[in-house]
Amino acid sequence: MQLLKISEVARRLEIGRSTAYQLVQAGSLPAVHIGRAVRVCESALDEWITANTRGGERQNEGGT
Repeated sequence: MQLLKISEVARRLEIGRSTAYQLVQAGSLPAVHIGRAVRVCESALDEWITANTRGGERQNEGGT
């Protein structure tokens, strides 16, 4: 299991670090808190990307 720093998450999503922190704080993006450090599991990030991509699995649930 690979844990990513917020800066790595932000770089991968091509967003700012503060936006990445906001996603975690809102509970949208699952994260692990180790003391003051915040880490995101790479597989959880991949799942989040899939779920939040237009046409992703969760977007289509209950639809046609």
